[in-house]
Formats: sequence, structure tokens, C-alpha cells
Amino acid sequence: MDDDPRIVLTTCGRQLFRHPVAGLEEIGQRATHAEGKNPEPGLEQELDELVAQVKKRLSHASPDQAARWSPELNAIIRLYPKPMPQSYDRHILLHSDAWIDTQATLLIKEWLEERGFGVETRSFTGLRKGDPIALQRTLAHFTRWCGDILARYRLHQFHVIFNPTGGSRVLVGLMQTLAPFFADESAHLLEPGSDIVLLPMPKVRFGGEKTFQKHFYCLRRLALGAPPSPENSPEKLAGIPPELLIFDEQGVGLSFFGELLWEGNRRSAYGDSLLNPATDLIILSDTFRNATSGLERDRLQLLNERLDQLSIFLEQEGSTKSPAELSFRPVEDASLAPATYQCHGWTDKALWRLLGHFEGERFVMDNLSKKE
Repeated sequence: MDDDPRIVLTTCGRQLFRHPVAGLEEIGQRATHAEGKNPEPGLEQELDELVAQVKKRLSHASPDQAARWSPELNAIIRLYPKPMPQSYDRHILLHSDAWIDTQATLLIKEWLEERGFGVETRSFTGLRKGDPIALQRTLAHFTRWCGDILARYRLHQFHVIFNPTGGSRVLVGLMQTLAPFFADESAHLLEPGSDIVLLPMPKVRFGGEKTFQKHFYCLRRLALGAPPSPENSPEKLAGIPPELLIFDEQGVGLSFFGELLWEGNRRSAYGDSLLNPATDLIILSDTFRNATSGLERDRLQLLNERLDQLSIFLEQEGSTKSPAELSFRPVEDASLAPATYQCHGWTDKALWRLLGHFEGERFVMDNLSKKE
């Protein structure tokens, strides 16, 4: 583990702007109490100047100075020995969609990038003010995002650290709740903030396997955001524990607990075997099924995920474009007949493609092609 690169998820807020800037004290105070997604009307010029001054101050700051101004940077800096070394670690900065939080996060990102770190940011709505239903949607979305993004890093042997040191209390609390499920360690600053402790996270089992298996195809279509069908009809929904679902003007979806159940069990199910498609619009031929035998678990998981994407694309054809990673397009090689269309499977030492053709509205999956 010591040699593994780390992916560090840090919650970020507006603390950088709580340290007064000479001549802009009042503007700074108003900014740190604002919750809007855009700068306060009429104060755009003053707020731009505030951001410029804080950026200038931070860009000239040593690690010790930056740590005093930002609890987020304080925790990140203390993950490394002095002087801060070059590292293959990746950082993801999480924040609310409030304008001031976004500006503070971008400044933290720039400071880290100037020191050679790979950094990206991610904004989540509904973390500051809003109705409880919107918050539930955000919590569910965040849980799904965590499962998806961290699975990709684990494939490349990244060590996962949650760093809930700043920002929205809802986001901090959510990170602390999810850490035992998704993180290897959770970072916490000790008082008075000069030392950091990395707490190993227990390998918590998600549980709920019986519920997951019983309602698998209904949960699957809800997780995919698929329109109503016999698999997620009102009758099927009535049999699912209500705490796993959320109902609002957008329809029905998985709640925070529903997403946790889905993300905790999905990869195991997707790696066990080739699943029946999530839509009746796809037919798996015997040739295709035979071509998938012998695939390793991680490749079988990718294949089932690709079939999920194709299912949704076919059901929404005409109203959506093919996702870039699906790359659904006509076949150019006539020797691949009867296949007339292909989509991307995955790439390792070879290029794997899913080949098929339409019979009326239904798509017949002809073969799984491996191109060296």
C-alpha cells in the first residue's frame, strides 16, 4: 500500500475568503454569507477584485502559510513530508454549487496544480439551502458518483483517502458516513490543526443481498434512469422497501439508501455472469453468448455495463446521442455481416467490439469481436 498512488477526496468550502483583505473587508464578509450560484448583482466588480486579491495572496504563500488560511490545504499538505514531494497522487475537490465555494475551490486547485498534483473539482447541488427532496436526490447522486469514480481508480491500484475537512456540513457528514464503505482511510486534523491522523476504515459489507437479488431488475432500471416498464411498474415498486425509493416531480428513483444498496452489490452481480439485457429491445444471440464465455470478472462487468448503456440508448433513440464511451455506429467492414452496427466494448491488449443488427425495432447482438 505504501507504494500505491493515492486518490484523495477533499470537501471544500469558503474559508479562504474568511481572512480579511485590506479595503475589501465588507465585501468579503458579504461574500462568505452568500449562498447563490452567481455573484451578488451589482457587486460583480468588487467580488472579482476580492477573488484576484485572495488568489494573489495564496499564489505567493508557502505551504505553512497556505495551511493557516485553508483547512482543506492544511489537511492535504500534512499528508506529505516536508518539503512537499512530486507525487502521482490524484486529488478531487468536492464543493457545493454556491459561487463563493466554487471560487475558493478553484483557488485551492490552482495552488495544488502549481506543485505538480493532478486535480479535478466536482460540484454538487442542494448542499446549502433547498427542499429535503432535492437534498435526497443529491445524496443519492453523490453515492452513485462515489461508487463509479472510485471503482475506476481501484482498477489502477489507487489507495482511497477521504478528507472531510471543509465545506458544507451536509457534504462533510455524507463523506464521514460513506467512508467505511468506499475509503481505505479517512483523514482528520487533530487540535489545534498541526497534525493529521489517518484512520483505517473497516471493510463494511453493504448487506441487503436478499433484497438486492429479489428486486434486481426493478432496481437496475431505476438506477439506469430508465422509463417505466413491466420491470419497474407500480406493482413491482410496491414490493420494494420504501426507504430505498424517492418520489418527486421527476418521478421515482433510488434514495440514498437505495443507491448504497445498489452500489454495494452491483459489481458483484455484474461480474458473476452475462445478464439478460435491461430492455426487451436487445436480443442476445447464441453466438454472442458463446463468445462471452471465459471472460474474466472485470471484463464481464464492463460488458454488462455496456449492455446497460446500449439498452437506455435504444429506448431513448431519437432523443439522445450515443454516449462517447458506447460509440454506437454503423459497421464499415462488410465481412462482419450480418452485423451492421457496432459499439465499443473495452480496450486492453486488443479492441473489443459488440456487433449486431436491427430486426425491426429490436437489436440482435450477433457477436463479441476481438481485434488485435
